[in-house]
This record gives sequence, C-alpha cells and structure tokens, in this order.
Amino acid sequence: SGKNERTIVNELRIAIRSLLRSRSFAVTALATIAIAIGSNAAFFSILDAVVLSPLPYRAPNQLVAVWEVLEGGEGEAARVAARSFVAWRERANRRVIAGMSAFGGARMTLTGAGEPVQLSGSRTDAAYFDLLGVAPRLGRTFRREDTISGAAPVVLISEGLWRERFSSDPSILGRGIVL
Repeated sequence: SGKNERTIVNELRIAIRSLLRSRSFAVTALATIAIAIGSNAAFFSILDAVVLSPLPYRAPNQLVAVWEVLEGGEGEAARVAARSFVAWRERANRRVIAGMSAFGGARMTLTGAGEPVQLSGSRTDAAYFDLLGVAPRLGRTFRREDTISGAAPVVLISEGLWRERFSSDPSILGRGIVL
C-alpha cells in the first residue's frame, strides 16, 4: 500500500508540473469542467422542479386538461367555446370526473398604482381554486355569484404583485384597482 501511495503522489506531481507548464490549457480545461458542472446542476434543478416534484395542488395526479381541436385546424389546440364547456360539464360522469373548471390566459394593464404595468394572468370560473385545493393567503376566491352577468368584477392578485405594487398592504382587500 505504501508503494501505491508513492506512485499516486508521483503521478499527481507530474500532472501538476504539466499543467503549470501549459497554463492556457489548464485554464481552458478547468473552465470547461466548471461550465459543464454548472450546466448539469442547472438542468437537474429545472428537471426536478418541473418534472419530478409533484405539483402543489391537491391530488395533482388526477388533474387533466381538455381542449378542442377544430376541424381543419391541423390538430392545433383551440379555445374551448363557452357552450362546449357547459355541455361537457353537464354531461360529465360524476363518478369519473369530480369537477370541471374553465380558465384561459389574459393580458391586462394595471394603472393607477404607480407606472402602468403589463400583466399576464388568467380568466377563470368559481370552481377553479376549489378543484385545485388552493386558497389565497388573504381574502377569498371567486364565488358562484361573481360569475353572474352584471356582478361586480372580482380579481385575485399574485403575492408578487401584492408585494411589488401594493407594498404588502393588507388593506388592498375590497379596494378597487384599474385593469
């Protein structure tokens, strides 16, 4: 074992001397190794967060997304017409489908709270948050009466927006904002 240790120490000395003689090669090799390690760490962090970790919802393995593919649309997903969604919900087998909710992307501009800012959000119905099993930190989610035509508009804002634009002020509850 002592002979093996001396051999390893001698080989390390030779390797270090070689690297010191060719510093540009050593720097390039070390930079390449550092970039590779950093890239792998970033990739596996994203993979863990997006693919391997469960979604932060109640029963995430039971969630499904359904959309329409219009005839002649070459297989591209399209917005679901409101009447299609209502028909699906009415015909759903309650032993198989616990509930359904509609949502879709929306872009808005927030004004009246500092400089105007473009926001990305979603339009959804009253069942959305209950189906996901999530609740807001403050306030409430949508109620069925909020979805009736002519009802006062209701909005839920993200925690990030609440902190950035409204300084984490809890009195924002019940106040109007301009979107």
